[in-house]
Parts: sequence; C-alpha cells; structure tokens
Amino acid sequence: MSSENTDFIIHKKNTDQCSVWFHFLTSSDGKSAKCKICSSTLKTLGGSTKGLHTHLQTKHKVKVSKEYAPEPSGSSSTSASSSTSTPATTASCSTKRVGSPLPTSTAKRTMKDYFKVVNQQEPLAKVLSRMTARDGLPFSTFTTSEDLRDLLIFKGYKELPTSPVTIRNHVVVYSKEIKESEILQAKERGDRFSLSFDEWTSNSNKRFMNMNVHSPDNFWNLGLIRVKVSMTAEVCVALLEEKLSYFGLSLKDDIVGIVTDGPNVMLKVGKLLPVKHQLCFAHGIHLAVCDVLYKKKSQDDTEMIELQDIVGIGEDVDDVLESLDSLESGLTVNPNEDVNEAPDLTSDKNISEVIKKVRKVVVHFKRSSTKNDTILQKYVRAEKGKELSLILDVKTRWNSLLDMIERFVLLKSCIQKALIDAKYQIKLEDCDFDVLKEIIGILAPIKLTVEALCRRDANLCTADAALKFLLHQLSQNKTNLSEKMMSCLIIRLKQRRSSTLSGVLNYLQNPGLIESCEDFEGLFSTPSSSGIKNEMKLLIQRLVVETKYNSPERTGEMEVANVDDPEIVIVSEGRSLESNTPSLQIMLERAILDSQKPREPEVRQSDLLSTLRKECSLYESCGTRGYYLTKVYNFLRSVPPTSVEAERAFSAAGYIQNKLRSRLGDETLDCLLFLRSHFQKLEVRKE
Repeated sequence: MSSENTDFIIHKKNTDQCSVWFHFLTSSDGKSAKCKICSSTLKTLGGSTKGLHTHLQTKHKVKVSKEYAPEPSGSSSTSASSSTSTPATTASCSTKRVGSPLPTSTAKRTMKDYFKVVNQQEPLAKVLSRMTARDGLPFSTFTTSEDLRDLLIFKGYKELPTSPVTIRNHVVVYSKEIKESEILQAKERGDRFSLSFDEWTSNSNKRFMNMNVHSPDNFWNLGLIRVKVSMTAEVCVALLEEKLSYFGLSLKDDIVGIVTDGPNVMLKVGKLLPVKHQLCFAHGIHLAVCDVLYKKKSQDDTEMIELQDIVGIGEDVDDVLESLDSLESGLTVNPNEDVNEAPDLTSDKNISEVIKKVRKVVVHFKRSSTKNDTILQKYVRAEKGKELSLILDVKTRWNSLLDMIERFVLLKSCIQKALIDAKYQIKLEDCDFDVLKEIIGILAPIKLTVEALCRRDANLCTADAALKFLLHQLSQNKTNLSEKMMSCLIIRLKQRRSSTLSGVLNYLQNPGLIESCEDFEGLFSTPSSSGIKNEMKLLIQRLVVETKYNSPERTGEMEVANVDDPEIVIVSEGRSLESNTPSLQIMLERAILDSQKPREPEVRQSDLLSTLRKECSLYESCGTRGYYLTKVYNFLRSVPPTSVEAERAFSAAGYIQNKLRSRLGDETLDCLLFLRSHFQKLEVRKE
C-alpha cells in the first residue's frame, strides 16, 4: 500500500503524551501509521502498535511509558504543535522521575521502583584535584578554557573558581584531608608500617626526597620533602622524623623497617635508626649485570661506584628495570655519534665483537630512512606481515640491550637479506646469532625477576622465591656467561639480603620451605630456631608492648559503633550529646561489643619468650599462627624488597613538573604527587 494514496488522520489519542499516537497519524482504514517526526509509514495490522514503539525507541530514542508519564496535557494542544515536537521534548514524557507513582501493574515493577534515585555529586575539590594531579591539567586551564568550564557547569558545578590560585588552594586543602584520614585509619587498625625513600633532583634543579609508607596490603605516597642542605645521614633522619610526626607516626613505635638503595649515607641512616634496614634487591641485580656485561673501570672509579651506588629507575617505571650510572659504563649509541665511542662491553671478545656488529647494523638502518623503508622493511613486511623497526640500546638502561638483541634475532633473515642488498661490509654469521641467543637466555630471566621484585604486592618472601627462580634458570644454561652472571648475582645479593627479616618471614610463611630450599652458597641462610624467636621477641617488644594507641587507656575511649537507633548520637568516651551520663541503650551496646571482642593477652617481659616458644610449637605442628606470630607476620609483610616506589614517584613528579609547569611551588608539587598516587590506587581498586 503506497503512502501517497493513503489518507492519514489524527488519532483520537493524539493529545495524550503518554500514548504512542501522540507521535503518529493513523490511516483512515487503521492498517498503517505515519510518524510525525520523520514521516515514515509503518503497518499497524490488527491494531498492533508494537512496531510503532520499536520505531520510536530505535530511531528517535523515545520510550513511551504510560505508567511513568505525567498527566496528559489539555485539549488545547494541536496536532501542529505535536508534529513539531523534537525527540528531546518527547523523551521527557517517558523519563522516570523521583517520586513518580509506582506502576499499576505489578508485573512491570522492578527493584528501582521502590527506591528514590539520589544524585550523588562529587565535591568540586575532588574533581579539580583529580583533573590536575592524575590528568595533568594546569590550574590556569580551568579559568581559560570555556569548553571545560561549560562542561563542569553542565555537570552541576555552578560556582567555579575564576582564579588559578583559588583552584590551587582547593587542591592543597583536599590533599591534606586525604593524607590525614587514610593513614590515621590504618594506624587505628593496629597496622605497622615500613618506609621506602630516595632522593631526586627536579627540572628546576631542586632536590627532593620522596617517602612511601607501606602496610601489609597497601601503601601511601607521602609526597616530596624539599632538601635545602647537604643530605647527610643526620639530615635524612631529621627529615623522616618530621614528615612522620605530621601523620602521628613514630620511627620507634610504628615503623618496622626501611628500604633504600646502597650508598654509604643510606647505610649510616640504617645504623642510626632503631628499625630494620633492607637494601633494594633491584639495585643489587643491576650492579651484578654491570659486573658481567661491562668492562671494569680503574680501581679509583670502582671504589667511587661502590661508595655512591648511584642507580635509579628510568622514566619507564612500569618496566621497573634499573638504569645504569655513567660511571658504570652503560650501553649507548647516539645516532649522531660514532659507534666506536660507545662504552666498552665485557673483555670477552666474542661477546664484545658481536654486540659492536649489532650496533653498527642498527645505526646503519636508523641513519637512513630510505634504506630502512625500501630495503629492510620490504623483507619485514613480507615475512612478518607488518613493519618492525630495529631498536637501539640506550646508555642508561641495560635492559635496552636485551630489547635490541631480541628484535635483532627476531628479524634475523630480513636483516641478512637487507645487508646483501645494501652491499654493507659487515656480515653476520650463524655463530654470531648463537652468541646473541646466549645473551638473551641470560638477560630474559633477569628482566622477569626484576619485574616480579618490583610489583606492588611483593614482599621478602616472594622476593626469595623470585631470586631462587632466577638462579635456578641460570644454573641450567651451563655456559661460561651464565656461571659468571650467577656468581656475581650471589655476591651482590648477599650484601643486600637480611637473613633475619627474610628468614623470619619465610618461617612464618612456611617452616617446611626453609628446610627444603636450595641455599646457593649461603645466600638464603636463615637464623637458628632460637634466633628466629629472639628476633620476633625484639619486634614485639618494640612494636606491640610500647604502643600507646593499643593500651587499655586508649581502648576505654573507643566509640560505640553500629547503634541501630538513629536518635542516639555517640561521641568519643561514649557520652550522649544531651547528657553527660551514658544512657541505658549506650551501656547495653557497649556491653554487647565488649562481649564480642577477643581478649588480647597481656605481655610480660619475663614470659614473652616462653609464649613465643609455645606458639611456634603449635604452629609447626598444626600450621596455625598464634597471636604474636600473626603480629610479627603482618609486620614483616609490610617490608617491600625494593625501593622502586620512590622511583615511580620521581617519574610521576617529572610528568607533573614538566616544562610548562616548571614553576610549581614545593607544597603544590608535594600535594599533586600524593593525589596522583591516591587517584591511581582508586582506579586499580575499581578494576
């Protein structure tokens, strides 16, 4: 039936905005309908309007719902006004509103029909902080970008600051509130913490120290501490104490241990503090790789390297691989420099000559885009189905050597064909590629191990497992290079592994694992049975007995929570706001809570060691940790195996304080760095 020969008339329900006929005209024979919005003709055989509803929902995003729509408008509405209504206008008819009556049909009711929809708008300070810290927007953007301001106003933020200074103040205040609340909550739960910290110099030539607080299952980036004097061990300790005191933490009572890299100043800091000191494993592995792959410097330079131990994570902190200091002869080839000026590799001529060949070939194709496109990539596309460029290693990253060699071996046949076509004088034989594969077999497990060590959920127990895996993989290679690498790794790791910290944690994780593990020349040694108990006793005496916020005086001031009666308002010390005398309801709730709390044993210096022996005996026989063993277990789980979190913070600080934001103040940079870490953690939790 042609729509041109059909007469369409107004339906009798055309004034009812809750009827589908508000949007359609009907034919005189009742077998079709015409859309008022797009003039489309649809069939309505048998009086069915299902097709009309589907057309409105799919084509015009309009849902007609009689139960939720408002009362029909008066009869004064004409068909002309109806035909000119837009989808946005008609859509308002079917919008479910708060306070609308429930559907008359119980079959169409949902859970949402019984609850009011509450629009929970985030505070403006939180939105501004997230956009400036996580997304990197400058403060001035909120005052100069009309589009950004319009979007925020559309979202409901009517009173936007018009000054960058005001926006900055909002961010700083919000940062302080989050800092104080998060760590205070962890402290009130009875958690103990460990610290990781390191130094950094910004683009504006200012020195900072970053400090991170670690608990067994979480961490907090406390921001940056400005260092305006020479960083001696005493200055470092003073800065730590000052920063911790701001959050109500004490080095003696709340901190299990510290994790740093290995220069002498940090070693002295560890001796001055009454806490355990763990040296970063990632730095130790980095130094072992340098010992094997690079030529040793003169004795004076070697002593300087050992003294300063200057290493750090590159900008790609997600790879968590250590960079090389210039004193340690890193690998580098600048395309604008001669390859012969690159730092020397190991004295093993077989390895050194092959790496030099690889560098020269990579530079040859990188210097000439024409040769790369017309010769090399022609074979790469034919063999791999896509373009793959050669990678040149970087001076400050030993792991870039692995990336360069892996890509080179992957494109072996393509490179050999391209060298023949380019008539290049350097030829690579199969024996050269065998040497490259041997290097890959050494560096690949090292890279994986370092990544495992630098995970945020890593602890000293998982670190031992990763290191054992690495040494086991190297021992299976049976080559001179792998044996030398394994020997250097054991030497470097022995200098950094704490047998007391790792040994006690491994015991509390699995006592049987200690007896059955490979020792690797005494690297994974553990204290004796009595030594483990004495170490646990010292930790308990320092972190449990002397804590003030777990004392009976503090326990008596706990708030009464979970009171069902909303009219009863409780303050600290269990007092009512209306009276100084606790009501019967308050006293009842307090009695119920007291009956559900487990008894915490009283610690006596005379029988603490005896209690530990009994708990250890029970643990070894049935695998159940007692009260004190659980405490020590959680204490030691807070100690990370690396100080890479500080390096991540420096990378984030470099991102925040870029060339466009190089004038950020110390306090502002500190707050933005903390908030960036805070919002990134929230994103991870959502995932």
